[in-house]
Amino acid sequence: MFMRSDQWRPASNLTVMLGLRYDIDFFPSASDIRLNGKIHPTNYGNVQPRVGLAYSFRRGKGVVRAGFGLFTGPFDYSDILVSWQGASAFTYMNQPILPGFSDPSANLAGLGPSGIVGVNGPLLASQAFSAFTHTGAYPNPSSLLQFPLGYVQRKFPNAYAEQASLEVENEVAKDLFVSLGYEFVHALKLPLYLSINGVPNGTLPSGVQSFTPADPKFGFSLQASPGGYSIYHAGTLGVRKHFAHHYSILGNYTFSKSIDLATDVQLTDSPMDYLRPQLDHALGDNDVRHRFVLALLGESPSNWTPALRNFKLSMLNTLQSPRHYTIFAGFDVNGDGFPFSDRVGNIGRNTYRGDASYTTDLRLQRIFSLRERFKLEAGVEVFNLFNRANVNAIDTVYGAADFVGRVPQKFGDGVGSAANPTFGSPSFAAPARQIQLALRLNF
Repeated sequence: MFMRSDQWRPASNLTVMLGLRYDIDFFPSASDIRLNGKIHPTNYGNVQPRVGLAYSFRRGKGVVRAGFGLFTGPFDYSDILVSWQGASAFTYMNQPILPGFSDPSANLAGLGPSGIVGVNGPLLASQAFSAFTHTGAYPNPSSLLQFPLGYVQRKFPNAYAEQASLEVENEVAKDLFVSLGYEFVHALKLPLYLSINGVPNGTLPSGVQSFTPADPKFGFSLQASPGGYSIYHAGTLGVRKHFAHHYSILGNYTFSKSIDLATDVQLTDSPMDYLRPQLDHALGDNDVRHRFVLALLGESPSNWTPALRNFKLSMLNTLQSPRHYTIFAGFDVNGDGFPFSDRVGNIGRNTYRGDASYTTDLRLQRIFSLRERFKLEAGVEVFNLFNRANVNAIDTVYGAADFVGRVPQKFGDGVGSAANPTFGSPSFAAPARQIQLALRLNF
């Protein structure tokens, strides 16, 4: 790693900062880790320039801050190693569409013979498991398919992000600051898993691409590629009052939007159509359009009546708009053998609006002077003061290939599914109200 930074002051109220970072991930040799074929080539292009500036005005009561930079992440071993395990599992699968499979030993990286075999589909798999546990009978070998954990594209660059920010902060009154800002993050070359055991076979009634297995000897097969990306825009408004006159205020409002192809490396985040992954371009799983946080801290003055002295009160309030969820069919709809990310009809990703979240946490403390050297600190903390049921996850498995009746739009809209009676119901909620008491003796 190489890093160098410097700053320049062309004026007394203006500072310009320049920086450059360069990283190289050195891979072990293929023979050292017993890799079948070639390992990933070393990425030498991880040049990361950064620039920033700070400009003060009103004799230091206001400041403008801005910056831009490229930030390269380390090679994503945690996700790519899974594909090393699966590549060249027993044999390479037949995939006539993807160019990498025309010469897999040169275009794909893996550990050679590995992977798993199994029975295809939950119905046959449950029958085979029941037979084995009750009678000890193994499935017929002719019914087994290869399920490689994944293949990985050999030329796999490091993921990187373009980041830019701009903020204006001004002291509008004594010890009271107001800030207005903008944040931009564009991440590229993110790992993206594609379900690739399929060749086009017409379209479904909904217009969705249908597939037939590219290699009938295999079940679903995944390939890791650096085709993922995400885009984040955020505007922020902040209010900050330093602790003075026995109280302080810290408030922040964020208006943001997050878009991606896949928010995480999860089976449910794999694009439904590997030939057109751009169809999964949508709001990210972590998109929160509005978020407001307010922290208050206060203490009772020493000149108040003795019964009201030595109190400290703090409050944290968090309000945020709903996240969005994908409505899944719950089984393989398009024929590629991969059931985890198939959606209902032709609906897109993250079209189902979840539930908003509101939380207030409160802490009250008082200090009692027992003797000259001894003080007793008593406190009570209440989390989720108003005991609101904040739903953090929802069952969005519809259980059918197409919608029957109204299309579900949001949590609590009353639209269910006859194929899955629990559709639209909470699957996880944040903790209910909690009260915590504490005593501490200081000496």
